[in-house]
Amino acid sequence: FPSHDNTGAVGSAALTEGTHGACGVSQGDFKGFIPGGYRKSGSVTTNKTFKITYATNETLSGVTTADLEGTAAYMASISNNLYKGYFAGGINEVVRFGTVRVLVYSNNITYTLYSKSLTRPASEMAGLDADNTKGYFAGGDTSPYGSSTRIDKFDFSTDTISASTNANQNLSSARTGLGAVSERVSKGY
Repeated sequence: FPSHDNTGAVGSAALTEGTHGACGVSQGDFKGFIPGGYRKSGSVTTNKTFKITYATNETLSGVTTADLEGTAAYMASISNNLYKGYFAGGINEVVRFGTVRVLVYSNNITYTLYSKSLTRPASEMAGLDADNTKGYFAGGDTSPYGSSTRIDKFDFSTDTISASTNANQNLSSARTGLGAVSERVSKGY
């Protein structure tokens, strides 16, 4: 967008299978990854991860080292820009979960942080990264309990999650299916 603010389909960058409910992260202006989601049939989640190299607009589906350990859709994602991307929460055909998965950009390997989870199982959260030191996972569907107001903070340097400590650090009302943007310094929306 920045150079000419136009959009258009790039045939060579098309996903090799129809997917919805996926998320994505970027390694700066080098490459991006799109993990998980529901396959085109709509009822089966996938663990497949697609990679796009921005310089060539080429989508690759054979990045098996970056595939998720289990299937998931409607995860939230954040990135510390150059080193790692993170995917949290999500849902498969059976349950919602609070799992955090890490994608290491240098070797395209994804692994699960089993000892570090969100403060609640949730799908359809917003993910927002800030200043390459931290990211946030907000709201989400926690069915059967409904939507959440919770915001979890993720520290990139230690790969740890902390829960918000007072009401002023949570959403003003429960939300699901959120979007988020950040100017990466001091504000997120």
